[in-house]
Amino acid sequence: MGVLGGTVFFAGLVAAKLGAAWLTERIGADRGAQLACVAVVAGNALLVLSPFYAGLAAGRVLAGIGLGLALVLGPVLAKQAGGVRIVGIFGGSVMFGVAAALGAGSLMRSAGIDWRFDFVLAGAVGLVALAMLPRIEGVTVPSGSVLAVFRLSVRRLAAWRLELLFTTSLGVPYVLGVWLVPYLTTDVGLSAAGAGLLGFGLYALTTVLRPEGARLDANGRSTAALGGVAPVAAAAGLVLLALSGGPLVAAAAIVVAGAGFAIPYATMYDEAQRLFPGSRVAAVGLLSVGGNILPLAVMPAVGAAVGAGRGELALLALAVVPLFAGLANLRPAVPDDARGAPAG
Repeated sequence: MGVLGGTVFFAGLVAAKLGAAWLTERIGADRGAQLACVAVVAGNALLVLSPFYAGLAAGRVLAGIGLGLALVLGPVLAKQAGGVRIVGIFGGSVMFGVAAALGAGSLMRSAGIDWRFDFVLAGAVGLVALAMLPRIEGVTVPSGSVLAVFRLSVRRLAAWRLELLFTTSLGVPYVLGVWLVPYLTTDVGLSAAGAGLLGFGLYALTTVLRPEGARLDANGRSTAALGGVAPVAAAAGLVLLALSGGPLVAAAAIVVAGAGFAIPYATMYDEAQRLFPGSRVAAVGLLSVGGNILPLAVMPAVGAAVGAGRGELALLALAVVPLFAGLANLRPAVPDDARGAPAG
């Protein structure tokens, strides 16, 4: 089930992110967004109805494809619709959905409700999204080519710095979200309820602070502060969490780390599209994949460290990623004076 739940879903997600530009070039951003919703609905329907492993696997792939397309086209279309502020609202909405799903899932498991009902709800969310999508016909979004952006990125230090920022803001919180509660119960000695509350707090904080980071960006706050100082604060929060000996210190560490992860969100998507203005979809798709690869690479090691009662070593190792990302992005990938440049 681990392969079905993680690897198969991840394969669909990454394939969709890397293929979003190709798809947008052929059917347009509006139909691409609609297809994302349809894939989520179809995938969850298969998970509810299929009695066979192959059907369940296909459902997970389709759900991953739908989410991958949404996570690429969402920030691009949000910037097109209302600038960086809407990108932040989109990012906060994503985390609100994650927090709501975790809470609803826990309640349904406690109530003994069949696991397939989780996917009924997930499919219903896709249907609502499909019905509520704004009409964006006629909007031209420069999609570009992932391969072309990759070739350019290899030779551009700015792209590597920005990739570190994506990995920090998307990848590290994912790892932390999975292993935070086990770490707090095993290493820090918190109760399951207390650890769960702090875990939920991390997602709630991110929901609020992603839009706040976008507001700061829109109001002209330095990109060096948003994309450089904030990740260094996240690294400091992880170090504090590794050294924490009680609930108050752990809570403070989560607040500091969560703020550092959340605040750069809209800025990094905006920078990616300004760095490659003629390949906005491809740039977002390629650079955001790093946030998916990091968890796949480090999750087993982090889990082993937490299981052995040495979770602090995993946290200290994870802190290296935002530290390097912050130091590298004290010099923005795209100068602040280019913020007003045309997006396309």
